[in-house]
Amino acid sequence: MRRLAALALLLLVAGTSCNPRQPRLVKLPSHRTIAVLQEPSPVKLGDGTVLLTMSYRTHRKVTDTQALRSEVEEVWTLFRPAVEGLSYKAAAIQATEVSSRSGALPFMSFEFSNSKQFVFTRAADGAWTCLCDQPPAPKP
Repeated sequence: MRRLAALALLLLVAGTSCNPRQPRLVKLPSHRTIAVLQEPSPVKLGDGTVLLTMSYRTHRKVTDTQALRSEVEEVWTLFRPAVEGLSYKAAAIQATEVSSRSGALPFMSFEFSNSKQFVFTRAADGAWTCLCDQPPAPKP
């Protein structure tokens, strides 16, 4: 019993002493606020493509495709200048829906998340396209 109490105290102290960096809040053109979870950073894919990625927390359900796509378009208007300024030809925005649930003990809580990524590519003429807007390629 004492070991269990000591373990519970250790978990409580560890859980409250960790102070992860708070997300940066950004106001969208619609005046809604999002929390940036990952600042823009480059990612190299297996085929050698390098894209600039960022992620944010959304209050929308990732299953609400139309509303989420509209919100991502607003995020893209703010993210695009950084992508272009750094001369990237591809970028990805990850929208993460987070929900918290309480655990069995009062000091425990868990976060569950669902995410959806939106990849933007730049054509030779400079036009940007979200790959989610294109129909899937036919299967051979």
